[in-house]
Amino acid sequence: MASLAKLQEAYKQLMDKKAARKDIAQSFKDDLENNARYREISEELKSLREEKKQIENEVYARSMADVQKLEDLKSDVKTHEMLVSDIAISLMMQNEEVEVSDEYNNKYEAQFGVKFKKTGEVAEDRAKVAEASEALERAPQLNPGLAAA
Repeated sequence: MASLAKLQEAYKQLMDKKAARKDIAQSFKDDLENNARYREISEELKSLREEKKQIENEVYARSMADVQKLEDLKSDVKTHEMLVSDIAISLMMQNEEVEVSDEYNNKYEAQFGVKFKKTGEVAEDRAKVAEASEALERAPQLNPGLAAA
């Protein structure tokens, strides 16, 4: 129980520091909003962003096939990132080495982190875990080389 109290205290300190950071950032934002030249430049920047977006949309409209391919690749990348994470977690739980290397033989080790979410999101998280488990079970089917590993 002492560990849980220690966790709660560390979490409270984290929240206090985030609140202080937010207050200071808001103070800077207020000071900037009161600066006439800053507001003028911000308006110019907004106009330029809109013009940039219009040009991007024109280019995308001319290249719809590539845009669809890009969207498909984004989805595939997310799926494979989740697959790699699932396999890495599985290896770690089996006390196996969790390391990969790129085409230049640079080695990368897995880094795991913990995030806290409000408990009201439990059902959604369970669905994600179920999807991840299914992806992990399909891993050998997606890449037969993994089955031998």
